[in-house]
Amino acid sequence: MISQQTCKARKDFLRHIVNPHISEALLAVDNGNAVNNIKGDEAKEVNQKIISVLTEIKTQLGAAEAKSDFSIYGGNPLILTEYLRGAQWKGLLTSAFEELKTYPEAWNFVESVIRQIMMDLSDSYRDSCAEVSKAAEEVLTWLSTLKASQATQGQEGQGMNQS
Repeated sequence: MISQQTCKARKDFLRHIVNPHISEALLAVDNGNAVNNIKGDEAKEVNQKIISVLTEIKTQLGAAEAKSDFSIYGGNPLILTEYLRGAQWKGLLTSAFEELKTYPEAWNFVESVIRQIMMDLSDSYRDSCAEVSKAAEEVLTWLSTLKASQATQGQEGQGMNQS
């Protein structure tokens, strides 16, 4: 179990990585820059879905941090490795993307936000917490697989594969 080890991360995952990326994404939604090819009432519906999904991701990450204590402020950031490799994180993302499967632009927008978060996490933790960085890279690989699956299924007129 990782919890006996520690690392010296300088950026807190939730406060310095997740929150800024999600805030920036929500601002893009508010400014009408999240989905470009959808207009009118449909755009409002899609934007609401994006807001709902991003807010849920942020809420669930906050709850996970409170439960697992992977904050740099008195907790152990290495615990984040277990979380990112665990069923709860994968389930959260799978559920989020399932909710967006009928809106490819929204799916792509949220996927890009998660991708930015994971890239920032990987870069920020590379020298101080290599295991967390590696786990973030694994999420990026999983996202690529998920995106390829969604694109293939979208071409077939089916929903996203949840595996």
